[in-house]
Amino acid sequence: MRYSIVVTARKASELKELFESIEEMEFDRSSFEVVAVVEEEDASYSPNFNLKMKKTDKKGIAAGRNEGIDAAIGETVVFTDSDCKVPKNWLSLLSIYNEDAVAGNARIQYKTKFGKYVSFIGYPAGGNLGFEKVFDVENGYAMQLSTCNAAIRSKIVKSLKFDENLMGSEDKDISIRLIKNGYKIRYAKNWYVFHPSKDYINEFARWMFNRGKHAYFFMKKYGKSKKNWKKHVTAILKLPFPTNFITFSLFLLGFFIQLIGYASCYVKIYK
Repeated sequence: MRYSIVVTARKASELKELFESIEEMEFDRSSFEVVAVVEEEDASYSPNFNLKMKKTDKKGIAAGRNEGIDAAIGETVVFTDSDCKVPKNWLSLLSIYNEDAVAGNARIQYKTKFGKYVSFIGYPAGGNLGFEKVFDVENGYAMQLSTCNAAIRSKIVKSLKFDENLMGSEDKDISIRLIKNGYKIRYAKNWYVFHPSKDYINEFARWMFNRGKHAYFFMKKYGKSKKNWKKHVTAILKLPFPTNFITFSLFLLGFFIQLIGYASCYVKIYK
């Protein structure tokens, strides 16, 4: 089998729209499987593709993905998020690449004006701002992948696995370890998934707070981040007015909320 699509979710019912989009894919059904790891089996499915539904008692995306990796039999493991939808040619576009790892894009779909501006902040996978505006890409190879849309050869990802101690930032971590071990991450500019935006301020605040918590554990492992913030911010400021002004304001707000999330972990651990 060529591909194993691994996805995790808290509840099985959260996978409905993703599965519907996979059912519409134009790709040989015998060439891929879907491995879904869920904490709660509150829904059942009979899709037109090979589905392995696994229940887990472990918490966290990294732990769920590792269980999915263990169960995967495909030559390449493909990752996406439970709230994403994939286009009909998703695997067809991926099949062009014969690489250790592949990093794709996310096209952010929004329902509100607030969500529109959030979509240009640059997360995940560059968002509507663009992957190359957020992450470093040189000669067609990226320094990082985002697991909302990524693929890694099975033998490689089974040996590396995701770090379950990080509580987030697991895609940044595995990117570092891929490169450290001599593997390359091919950037696939035209390979994308549809990812929902954070359409309301409470969703945005919770997302940024959690990103701050994730950053604490990541920096505890690696130290100071080497992200190219200048390039990221410049790309936001080059957006048309007033999108640039509003998006940059949200970017700053998100940064301060992340600091609060970061501090909450620091205080909890060192108090």
